[in-house]
Amino acid sequence: MAISLITEVLLLDGFPTTALLDTGSSVDLIRPDVVQSRGMPTKKELRVLRGFNGSLEDVSRSVEANVMMNGYDVKITALIVPNLPYEMIIGLSTLQKLGYELTRKHRNELQTSLPPVSSSMAKEDPDPSLPSSLPPAKITPIEFELSPASPQVKSKPYRLSRDKHIWAQDKINEMLTRGIIRPSESKYASPCVIVPKADGSFRLCQDYRAINKFTDLDPFPFPCIDDVISNLGGCKVFSKIDLKDGFHQMPLSEKSKRFTAFVLPFGHYEFNRLPFGWKNSPSKFQRIMVTVLGDLLDDPCIWVYIDDIVVGGRTLEDCELKTRTVVERLKRFNLTINEKKSVFHQTQVKFLGRTIDGNTKTTNQESVEKVKQMRRPSDLHSLRVFTGLTGHFRAFIKDYAKIVRPLDQLKSKGQEFIWSDEAEAAFQALKTAISSNPVLQLPDWKLEFELCTDASNYGCGAILYQRDPSKSKGQQLRVIGYYSHTFTKAECNFSVTDKEGLAVINAIKYFRTYLEGRRFTVHTDHQALSYILGIKEPKGRLGRWQVMLMGFDVLINHRSG
Repeated sequence: MAISLITEVLLLDGFPTTALLDTGSSVDLIRPDVVQSRGMPTKKELRVLRGFNGSLEDVSRSVEANVMMNGYDVKITALIVPNLPYEMIIGLSTLQKLGYELTRKHRNELQTSLPPVSSSMAKEDPDPSLPSSLPPAKITPIEFELSPASPQVKSKPYRLSRDKHIWAQDKINEMLTRGIIRPSESKYASPCVIVPKADGSFRLCQDYRAINKFTDLDPFPFPCIDDVISNLGGCKVFSKIDLKDGFHQMPLSEKSKRFTAFVLPFGHYEFNRLPFGWKNSPSKFQRIMVTVLGDLLDDPCIWVYIDDIVVGGRTLEDCELKTRTVVERLKRFNLTINEKKSVFHQTQVKFLGRTIDGNTKTTNQESVEKVKQMRRPSDLHSLRVFTGLTGHFRAFIKDYAKIVRPLDQLKSKGQEFIWSDEAEAAFQALKTAISSNPVLQLPDWKLEFELCTDASNYGCGAILYQRDPSKSKGQQLRVIGYYSHTFTKAECNFSVTDKEGLAVINAIKYFRTYLEGRRFTVHTDHQALSYILGIKEPKGRLGRWQVMLMGFDVLINHRSG
């Protein structure tokens, strides 16, 4: 029987650390880079270790540290050894102190009173080449509703190449076997397209455009990724849970199935489960997941976005407990987890294209690569594509609106497309700023926020930040985010005071999820806020601004400049 490596994330002097649990080792080992990066004090050792390949290794230094895992807190001495495959290796003696025992059946297998959470996550098919049925979730079946004016959608199947025809037959047989679809006698029939994937395989997509025209949009909301990342600030350990074929676990009501009917050259079928391509599928799925997780989502460190769930914990034990609670809730509703795509108890995870580590907010690397590879725009369409993509990074770039202004002017109605030196400078400046992989800090909710605003003739901007007094001078500033705005034609006619006031108002609105219910300071080089708040009987725009500011606990700091 092959020995399976067991790794866990433990807390070493309070820091999450990935360790190999090695019952064949009589000592604990640690890599020198881990020791150096954390400034751990070392002491002399005179040891000779024999490696698994029989080689001898001289060990001259060791560290003493506290290990927390499974609710145990154990003091260890770890030998410093280079070239370890993991940050640490935990030997048998320490494992026993942490509550692990060797099973009698297999001397190379571990058992603990708190088994690894991933062992109970999902039951993979014994043979992936033989598709098994995918049981439906225990939920109220979803209603697939069309407006009363909807005509019956009847389309002929699109023609397929020989290779796509063979692939589609195999795919349909698999979906029939798993109970996802069934043969149909519906009067509806939407066509299908088979789309090539990057890896050379195909994807079957139902073309529900005609159906979608007569479907009222479900307005159920999705979480904002920035809110997710901000609320996970301070977490040290994370799990990300992915549902296996999530849409296809959600049952449809019997009367709804006929609307999902689709045709291929060789048959007519309809869905038993929620299909892709229907415009309400994502929002219906989100609504169900919010209902399933219910009170668990009251925890600001648990979030769900369609079929992805992220769980954050302040400690390893905290993350383990929350993850188990989420998994048990999913099991209660018969939801199947994709263990291959799920990760548990990691120091960072990927969620919605972002890397979450509890300390910083980073850019989407795929989008960064797209920007780096984009060529100079040659027409209005390619310019709009470029500015549309770079706009996703505006929160990471100081004075974004000011930088992009020459490009925005090229998009003005009636403006001739002439690529000027100013446009080239703006294009290169944006590519440079984004390619540098800018990083923002996540908020520390124990610290006060400060907002610095400024306005020019053509736009305004702001920086939201915090000061951390525990850091050395020069490292105290924690930039949370940037805001920028190009003035409209009407706003360009505002007085200087009103422009500065607009900068403050817009910035507070933009960052309101951080500022509501908290005292914060606004730094401005103009007495705009004092002016707005001091008007006794404000009217119009100034009156609306004053009412808005009354809902915030704001201190004003007028800086000269």
